[in-house]
Amino acid sequence: MESEEADNEDYEKHVCLRDSHKHYADRYPYTKGIYLNICKMNKEKEEVIGELSGHFFNLSLLAKNKKMPELMSLLHQYNEETYDICRNLVKQTACYKGKGENIYHLDRFYIDPSSRGDGIGKIILNELIENISSILNENVRYIGLYPDPITPDPDYDSMKDMDVIERNKRVKQLKNFYSSLGFKEMSCEPNYMYLDLKKVTKDRSIVYHKANIS
Repeated sequence: MESEEADNEDYEKHVCLRDSHKHYADRYPYTKGIYLNICKMNKEKEEVIGELSGHFFNLSLLAKNKKMPELMSLLHQYNEETYDICRNLVKQTACYKGKGENIYHLDRFYIDPSSRGDGIGKIILNELIENISSILNENVRYIGLYPDPITPDPDYDSMKDMDVIERNKRVKQLKNFYSSLGFKEMSCEPNYMYLDLKKVTKDRSIVYHKANIS
C-alpha cells in the first residue's frame, strides 16, 4: 500500500497545468478568460496533452463599486452557455448578496484520449481546485460547470452530434467524476454542477487535521 501511494505521488509530479500565454482578451474590468495547457513529462520532455479554460467574474468588485445591477449584462460577455451556467450559479449560491463572492465558469476540460487513465483528470482538477485563486490572481468562491462530452473540436455539440443513449451514459460518468471531487448538481438546474471552494478547503483541512492526530 505504501509503495502504491509513493508511485502515485511520483506520478503527480509528472502532470501539471501551464499558462498557455493565450489568454482571452479581457472584455470588461470585472471579468477575464484564462486558457491553460495540461502537460506531462515524456522522456524528460514536457508535452501538452490537453487544455483547461474558463471565465472569471469578479462579483466582489461589482459590489464594491455598486455596479451589481449590471451583473446580468456582465455574464453575457462571452456566450450563451457561459451566461446560462453562471446565471444559475448566481441563483444557486446567492453570491451576489452582501460584499459579493467571485465565481469561475470551467468551460473546457479536455485530455487527449491517449493520455487518459492513471487518474490524470483528478490530479489536474485537484490542482485547479487548490490553486485557482493563485492561477487567476483573484479570490474565487464558486466554480460552475456543465458536464458535457467534448472533443478537440470546440464547435462539437454532443446534443446534435452524439447518440442520445451514448450521451446519457457519458454525462452520467462525467457527473460521477465531478461528484468525486466535491461538485454537486445545482438544484435550480440539475444539468449544471458547482463547487463551493470554501467548503472544500474546510473539509480538506479537517481530514488533514484528523490524519495528523491519528
